Amino acid sequence: MVVQCLDQNVPVSGLMLQEKTEDFAKELDSNNEFKASNGWLENFKKKHNTFFRKLCGESASVDASSFEVWLSELPFLLKDYKADDFFNADETGLFCQCLRNKMAAFKGEECHGGKQSKLRETVLLAAKQSGKETLPHRRKGRSKKTRCFAKIKSFPIMYNSNKKAWMRSEIFDDWLKGFDKKNRCILPFIDNCNAHSNFPALKISQ
Repeated sequence: MVVQCLDQNVPVSGLMLQEKTEDFAKELDSNNEFKASNGWLENFKKKHNTFFRKLCGESASVDASSFEVWLSELPFLLKDYKADDFFNADETGLFCQCLRNKMAAFKGEECHGGKQSKLRETVLLAAKQSGKETLPHRRKGRSKKTRCFAKIKSFPIMYNSNKKAWMRSEIFDDWLKGFDKKNRCILPFIDNCNAHSNFPALKISQ
């Protein structure tokens, strides 16, 4: 069961493994009162060299067949661009009011925390392959007019807003068209995202 789930990129937790094992035991013997305890789980992990990790990245969403096709076409795409025209762009979440989950304390004292703020912004960052140049980044917030920027006339970044502070296709498209206005051709490398698809600006840049 574990191998099948891993092959299909289905996350398996310890609790899920314990409950499924008890189900299998009942299917084999309806009178079986086997309990998959935490001790059993630890022994299972040691026996099968298994451990649990935090899920990171988005590589599991990549279609392997599409990747092979893309890899074969990549040299053709790169031939008309200089090395300084390669940029990697990606979004990240900025939890601007989130505090650290660790703090300094005296030995023997208890540390009490509270609920962390879920207020976040989306930041689009892009940098040249050589690292010598970074593009003006775009921020997505919830407030159309933020108080802290009320009196600022010139802003070094591009700012947009919507209710969930998410990147949208029209905003990303507008960001790309900014390079066309500067009469500059670049080759941006972006990840698989709904906001990154079907852009006429990509054809203009090429």
